[in-house]
Amino acid sequence: MLTSGCGGGKASPPVSAPTGTAAARGGTSRPAVVAGTTSHPVTLHNLTVTPAVRGELVRAYVVDRGYQPGWIVGTEPGSVYYAYDPSTSSYLAWAGFVPAATAPQQVGVGLQDDGSRTAFRRTAGGSWQVYDICTTPRFLAFVGGRLPAGGTCPAP
Repeated sequence: MLTSGCGGGKASPPVSAPTGTAAARGGTSRPAVVAGTTSHPVTLHNLTVTPAVRGELVRAYVVDRGYQPGWIVGTEPGSVYYAYDPSTSSYLAWAGFVPAATAPQQVGVGLQDDGSRTAFRRTAGGSWQVYDICTTPRFLAFVGGRLPAGGTCPAP
């Protein structure tokens, strides 16, 4: 099981960072230029979040955590960031999740204090996998440097 928590340090600041909430509310796609690890910026394409993508992220989160399917009812409003990274031919997402009222207490407790915030990656034709957001500094910048509670990234 992979987690999205990391070690210690800071990511490069965005050159021009999207808020992510327009896409999370079904806004239009637009390129977002964020700082790369070289002198050339990397363009991540901000994508519209569809109900299908939300459902896929919920399923991936449930599987990764070993939860029963009904324990998570969806994504937190305004929490989903979704982008395409042409440099790796992969899709990236960041989301927070909402527990069902019937979920065990430990599930609800685990989701408190940004505990549900999770990064995902998938390649074309693949399935969403939880991954370490610190391995992609430009996506970390794209989501505004958000990490799970207590998470930090190792210095480069």
